[in-house]
Amino acid sequence: MRYLKTIFNKQTLLILSTLLRLIFVIFVVYYFSTLVGWFHYLLLVLRFVVFVRIINDTTNPSHKIPWLVLCLAFPIVGITCYILFSKKFVSYRQMRIYRKTIKVSKKYQQQSDKVSKSIGDNVDKNMYIYNQCAMPVYTGTEVKYLKNGETFLHSLLIDLKTAKKFIFMEYFYVKDGKMWSEIEEILKKKIAEGVEVRLMVDDIGTIGKVPKGFFRHLRKIGINVIKYNRFIPIISAIHNNRDHRKITVIDGIIGYTGGINIGDEYVNYTHPYGYWKDTAVRLYGKAVDNFTIMFLQMFNSQTKRVDMYSDYVIADTCTAQNDGFVQPFCDGPKPVFTDQIGENTYLNIINQAKHSVTITTPYFIVDYQLINALKMAASRGIDVKLVVPNIPDKKIVYALTRTNYKQLFSSGVKVYKYTPGFIHGKMILADDEVAMVGTMNWDYRSLVHHYEDGVLMYKTSCIVDIKKDMNDIIEASEEQNLGNTKINIFVRIWCSLIAVFSPLF
Repeated sequence: MRYLKTIFNKQTLLILSTLLRLIFVIFVVYYFSTLVGWFHYLLLVLRFVVFVRIINDTTNPSHKIPWLVLCLAFPIVGITCYILFSKKFVSYRQMRIYRKTIKVSKKYQQQSDKVSKSIGDNVDKNMYIYNQCAMPVYTGTEVKYLKNGETFLHSLLIDLKTAKKFIFMEYFYVKDGKMWSEIEEILKKKIAEGVEVRLMVDDIGTIGKVPKGFFRHLRKIGINVIKYNRFIPIISAIHNNRDHRKITVIDGIIGYTGGINIGDEYVNYTHPYGYWKDTAVRLYGKAVDNFTIMFLQMFNSQTKRVDMYSDYVIADTCTAQNDGFVQPFCDGPKPVFTDQIGENTYLNIINQAKHSVTITTPYFIVDYQLINALKMAASRGIDVKLVVPNIPDKKIVYALTRTNYKQLFSSGVKVYKYTPGFIHGKMILADDEVAMVGTMNWDYRSLVHHYEDGVLMYKTSCIVDIKKDMNDIIEASEEQNLGNTKINIFVRIWCSLIAVFSPLF
């Protein structure tokens, strides 16, 4: 029975359904090409059309290269894969609902002229975000930096107990374990008190993390839970358009985000990769409106109904004094979003830095623009530091990350390996006054293919805490150089081959 469960679990079905679709289409193409003479000419025309389509695509050139290589080296397989998997499919109905939610929420997303005029040097970064995803920048919002999963969970449990109206939780995954049990216990009490509780998790992200009947149990106790972008065997085999956000909203006045999912490793109840170093921020104030709207837009896109936003977007009832500028924002794949907001925000911060840039990320597989921005910053005298894990959770990704070191060293970028274990926090700090904490890894999954979120901060009081933690991270890390990052020649060859296709994965 145990083996049958392994064979027929959702993760296995996902892989099998993708392979079956691919094999079926390739078989049909080969079959017709051997029996029908004119089919060969049809394939030539199709090959030409696909090439023209790829070349004229408006995406980043680095995203076109793998498709061109694949179609040149293996025409039938490459063209088949391109037709099946290249487009980030969003149904017409889902897009219609999403546009309707944007229209409904627009009245709650107006940028204050007074705030935008008072921002100063950071105004271009903030206005870029506002113009791309309509998420305003706010003053009067208190931000608390949470330097690890343990601090995050302690704070979250306290705040969940204070909920009076609603709790919204949106996570890439929830894993059944001690952390979730502590949260669920509070949620059950809140539901008994009449508090509305909603939970949204990514369907692919949650595969293998919870037992059978888990979601049925949550609905039974009163949690309105949905799976984002549901996986249906054979019919769907989508690894793009995943919801990688990690958001909690409590009564519209308290909001959390960062790198932390709901799983025991994130709070070091378990230690699969040494010490798990993660980070988050807690917001209290008007800027939480952005998180509320993000959640409702995504939730409504799945339920196919639009909520009354006035029931959840709270009026100015709580403000913090003189705590800088705070801008929670969202990002996602085309066609829902027309620009790569997360990547461009990283670029804006790096390109405008005057003294220093420090970055932490679990993965570093990026395009030419981001690598060049770091190299250019270091070349003009900026102190650029990049921190990556010592113990990886994905060995192939770790190997690809290391292949980028040499070109960074040559420009003066300092790379550090977090020796206590695995660093999962996604942060950037520039000039000790601009910081961003969120869910965006430095890889193609986050910057191109997934729905993400972050908080851009300028001159907030918590930046002092972020700087201190960054210094502590560097202190606990080992600086890398050409001597201690040598890679086996066979690994280098393997990485060179798969690096070509990394934008697809």
